[in-house]
Amino acid sequence: MFGKRKRPPSEAQLNEIVHLNAELVVLPIEDLQRLVSRADRRAVPELLRSLEQIAQAWENKDTVSTQQPGETFEKFYARSTAVLNAMTMHQWVIVMIAQVPRQCFIPCLERIVAVVPEPNTLDVLAMCRLAEPQSDEPKIPAQTPARPVADIPSSKSLADPNVLNNTAEAVRLASNAPVQQLLQALVVAREVGHKAIQIVHRECLRRREADIMAGADVFLRDSDPRRRVAVAMALTKEQHGERPDPKAMALLNRFAADPDGDVVCAALPAIAAQTSRRYDRSTLALMRRCEGHPSEAVRLQVLYMLQSQFVGDEIFQPAFLDICVRLSNDVAAEIRQNACRVLSCYANEIGDREDVRDALFQRVGDTDGVTKHFALSTLVDTKDPRATRAIEEELIALDALLPSLPQDEARELIGHLAGPIETLADPLFLPYLKRWKPYADDGEHGDEWLHDLIRACSRPRWGKLFGR
Repeated sequence: MFGKRKRPPSEAQLNEIVHLNAELVVLPIEDLQRLVSRADRRAVPELLRSLEQIAQAWENKDTVSTQQPGETFEKFYARSTAVLNAMTMHQWVIVMIAQVPRQCFIPCLERIVAVVPEPNTLDVLAMCRLAEPQSDEPKIPAQTPARPVADIPSSKSLADPNVLNNTAEAVRLASNAPVQQLLQALVVAREVGHKAIQIVHRECLRRREADIMAGADVFLRDSDPRRRVAVAMALTKEQHGERPDPKAMALLNRFAADPDGDVVCAALPAIAAQTSRRYDRSTLALMRRCEGHPSEAVRLQVLYMLQSQFVGDEIFQPAFLDICVRLSNDVAAEIRQNACRVLSCYANEIGDREDVRDALFQRVGDTDGVTKHFALSTLVDTKDPRATRAIEEELIALDALLPSLPQDEARELIGHLAGPIETLADPLFLPYLKRWKPYADDGEHGDEWLHDLIRACSRPRWGKLFGR
C-alpha cells in the first residue's frame, strides 16, 4: 500500500559525508579575514588554498548537478554542496586577496576568469600582476587539468577571435596591448560575445582618455560603422563629478548624429557616462533629437538615459516627462513598456500634469500586458480619479476570461492587478477577488496573497474622509 520509506544514512555514510566535505573546506571566512587584517604570514598560503578550491569549483560547475555513474547519493550530495560553497566564497576571498596581492595567486585567478570574467576578479588579477615578487611566496598548488581552449596563433594578437575566446589569454594580452589594438579588439569582441567585450572594455577604462583619442585617429574617419562604435564604447567612462573632456564630448556628439543606428546607440550611453548626472541643455536637445530616430534601439537608449541618469535627481526637468509621453505612444511594444516604466519612476514629479495622466490612461487599454501594468500602477500612484474605474473594467474583462485560461496564466494575470488593487483597496473589487480563489492557489503559499488583497479591500476606506 505504501512505498518503502527511505532509510536515513548510516553512521558510516555520515562519516563519509563529513570526510568528503572536510577535504574541500578551508579556514572559516572570519578566521581568514583575521589573518589578513593582521598581516599574518599564514594568510597567503591559506588564501591560495581557498583560491585553488574556488578555481576547481568553477571549472567543475557543469557537473555539480549531475550524479556520476556508480556514485552514491551521499557522495553526490557532499560533492555538490562543497562545490557550491566554494563558489559562494569567491567574492569574499577576492576582496581579501586585494589587500595582499601576490604573484602566486595569478595561475588560480587566470583559471577562474577563464570561466567567469567577473570585473572585481579581473581587477584583482591585474593587481597581482603588478605586485612585486616576494621571497616567501608559497608554491603554487597542483592544478586540475585545464579545460580545452581554442588554439592560440603564434602572433597572439588581441584582436584575434581565438584569443578573445580564451579568456585568460585575452586578459593577459589586454594589459599590454596598444590602444589601436584595443579598439580593433572591441570591433571583433562584439561578434565574439559579451565576455570578450567586458575584458577589452575593462582595459579601455584603465587608459587615459587622451591616449584613447590619440590612438583612435584611424577609426574616426573609417567608413566601417563598427570601428566608430568601438571608439564610442572606449570613451564610455564615468567622470564621477569631474568635468567631461571637451574633445571627447565633441566627438561623441558627432557620433550621436551618425547615420548608422549602432553608432548612435554606442554614443548615447558614452555621453551619459561622461556627463555623470550633470544636466545641460545640450543633453536635452540630444534626447529630443534621438527620440524620433528610425532605429528602435536608439529610442530605447533614450529611455535608458532618462531612467539611469536623471530619475530621483535634483537635475530633473519637466521636459523629460514630455519625451516619455511621446514615446509611450510608440509603435514598438518594448518602447511603450519602458516609457511607462520611466513614468512610474517619475510618479512623484507628475503632480498636476494632466497630459501625462491622459497618456497613461490611454495605455491602460494597451494590447501589451506589461505596458498596461505599468500605466495602471502609475495612474494609481498619481491618485488619478479614473484609476478605480479602469481597474474595475479590467476586473470585468478578466472575470469573463479566467475560466478558459490555464491556472498559471490566470494567476499571472491576477497578479498584474494585485499592486493597484492593494493600493486603492476599494470594496468594489471584493466580489471579483472572492470568486477568484480557485485560480490563486500557487501550490507553495496557497492563496495567502489573495486573502491579503481581500482583507485590504474589506477595511473601511479612511481615505474618503480626507478627500481621496
